[in-house]
Amino acid sequence: MAYTFARVSAVVKLKRGDYSLQGKRARLRLLQKGGKEELVRLHHEAEQYLDSYLETAHISDAGAPMFQTLNKNHRLTGEGISRRDMLRVVRERCAAAELPESICNHTFRGTGITVFLQNGGSPGGRPGYGESLRPTHDPTQGSGNSQRNRAQDCV
Repeated sequence: MAYTFARVSAVVKLKRGDYSLQGKRARLRLLQKGGKEELVRLHHEAEQYLDSYLETAHISDAGAPMFQTLNKNHRLTGEGISRRDMLRVVRERCAAAELPESICNHTFRGTGITVFLQNGGSPGGRPGYGESLRPTHDPTQGSGNSQRNRAQDCV
């Protein structure tokens, strides 16, 4: 979520086969709102994290969910996680890092968009995406400054 500006619903739907190497760049195929597919080039750090995770988790079947639930023995179940499961993971990681409790799944998307725009990116496009960047509001404007500052603590 942090590197792709992806919606949490697209992330939890990812299958192992949605992650591939094309040329020298890794890509994710995200299923966005309305069933629209987007092919996203990954930042090299995101690629390293995913490669390490997939190797450690032994997820190789193309149809297997990329992010899976754990059983009571802390073994992968083969079942994909839900949006609520992802929120629980985010909150646990943020608590361990002593970050604000207000951070949620959407914080990563909003922070990524904000940082992209602050670093000179244009709302007309973003790295790895074929369609324009259309936030519901300009995250650099308005009364969201305190929320934006909390979100940037994650990055």
